[in-house]
Amino acid sequence: MQEGRNGSRVWSVANPVFYEGQITKIVVISRDITEVSMLQQKLNKVQKESEGFKQQLHELKNHSVGKNKLIYHSQKMAHVVEQVKKVANVDSTIVILGGSGVGKEVVAQALHEWSNRNVYPYVRVNCGAIPEQLIESELFGYEKGAFTGADPKGKAGYFEQAHQGTVFLDEVSELPLNMQVKLLRVIQEQEVTRIGGTKTKSVDTRIIAATNKDLWKLVQDGRFREDLYYRLNVIPIRIPPLRERKEDIAPLSSYFLSNLNQLYNKDKSLSAEALEVLEGYEWPGNVRELQNVIERLVVTSHDDFIQAENTLPVLYPDTEAKTKTKKAAITLDFMPLKQAIEEVETKLISLGLEKYGTAAKVSEVLGVSPATISRRRKKLLDKGD
Repeated sequence: MQEGRNGSRVWSVANPVFYEGQITKIVVISRDITEVSMLQQKLNKVQKESEGFKQQLHELKNHSVGKNKLIYHSQKMAHVVEQVKKVANVDSTIVILGGSGVGKEVVAQALHEWSNRNVYPYVRVNCGAIPEQLIESELFGYEKGAFTGADPKGKAGYFEQAHQGTVFLDEVSELPLNMQVKLLRVIQEQEVTRIGGTKTKSVDTRIIAATNKDLWKLVQDGRFREDLYYRLNVIPIRIPPLRERKEDIAPLSSYFLSNLNQLYNKDKSLSAEALEVLEGYEWPGNVRELQNVIERLVVTSHDDFIQAENTLPVLYPDTEAKTKTKKAAITLDFMPLKQAIEEVETKLISLGLEKYGTAAKVSEVLGVSPATISRRRKKLLDKGD
């Protein structure tokens, strides 16, 4: 193989010709393989890119969890996902902590999907939704004839149904104390006893619990067993509220918008100003509230392009009434400059909303963004409260 200064490549094969044991000549056949070499390099590059795309596709698939998806862009959620992947294939009990609507169930599903138990059942139990008189039979099952109205064949409880799979105990803090004792036994002994039965049944289930309450405070108040607390709190995973990961609002909004467009046969999109308003909101209801707001905007907005003026009344429905009843006067008294500026801003925005009716027009007249109006309106509401 020979390479020229101009980058050309020549492949040469030399064959000696003998006569009476002596080399009489050498026949050299040369072929210009410059183009072939370039094609090989391109092929290698494409193969590397293909591997990269496969890796990206694998990561995207990992984000897919049943009907739900882990949608995130923030470093805080990236850290949570890293934790989830790290502990997915161990059988330690996990408790997922976080406020209502942050996505605890989606994380629990991810733990199951990324574990080696994913071919077996995933059973979700809402401990706060089952009546107290039924919770034992639902969790642990019952034998035939155990009580009036029971299935004559008996019934397997949730732990038996999830054998070799995962049980997700949502709102575990709502379990009555007598059920907490029995749950502790399941965790420790990996066995259950049906109502009306005498034999224990072995179960191999991975337990994931979740709560929006402070379990340790419940322990101190005598409403949650301390021994169960330590059994559940082996690996705690805390999901931060949406207000602490504003970077996730845009991708989550896009994801919900896409699903709702498909569901309702719409073609809605969010303007940059509308998205800015969403990012300026505090989201007390977290991701669930964001999903509900996006659905309301898709269903109620007249135009396909959702603007800030559509978003503001949805997030702050009582602002107009409060600003009309509250007359903030511009003071001429001597006061700190920052306080005086805030009072003037509040007065101007209040007058603007009364005069023009829409935040979009007020933001245009005052020369500020709709998000600024959004924040000031929130302050007005807070002061009104």
